[in-house]
Amino acid sequence: MSVESQEDPGSVDSNLRSTREVTGYRIQAKDDKIGHVEDFIVDDKLWILRYLIIDTRNWLPGGRKVLVSPGWVDHISWADRIVGINLSAKAIENGPEYDPAIPVNREYEERLYDFYGRPYYWTGASCARLPDQAWYVHMGGAQVHRGMKHGFYLVWPVHGQLQPTETESGRFSALNDV
Repeated sequence: MSVESQEDPGSVDSNLRSTREVTGYRIQAKDDKIGHVEDFIVDDKLWILRYLIIDTRNWLPGGRKVLVSPGWVDHISWADRIVGINLSAKAIENGPEYDPAIPVNREYEERLYDFYGRPYYWTGASCARLPDQAWYVHMGGAQVHRGMKHGFYLVWPVHGQLQPTETESGRFSALNDV
């Protein structure tokens, strides 16, 4: 992800922003502006930002709300107040709608990730006795350890490079090994 900043390069973290500030930023899909950040969904157990809630009413007639994972953000322009996502406008238009009155559950998340052809954030090679944990290779010493699947600080080993393929309808096909 690239981030443009007009902050003082000597500041502690020029890319640290509050969700209050980012609320209202325009969303730039790969091919069109599709709405704005309305709110966020935070995992209150792990204190992880899970989703941006995107309001599309300024783009789609009648509008609707959709969820976008922060992992699908490919650039942010603080100066222009734009969040760029690695999805097409057609994909967002045809994607699963988010209803704020219904809690996000695993079934909805599976539909969301399957539609966009993205790997689930909650999977990995599970430990037999501890399904919330997965095996990983420590990059500093090539030692195998186990850790919580939600650990964003880990690099999970995979074979090949996975790439979702977008169809004409804006839906994503299964991941292809490239």
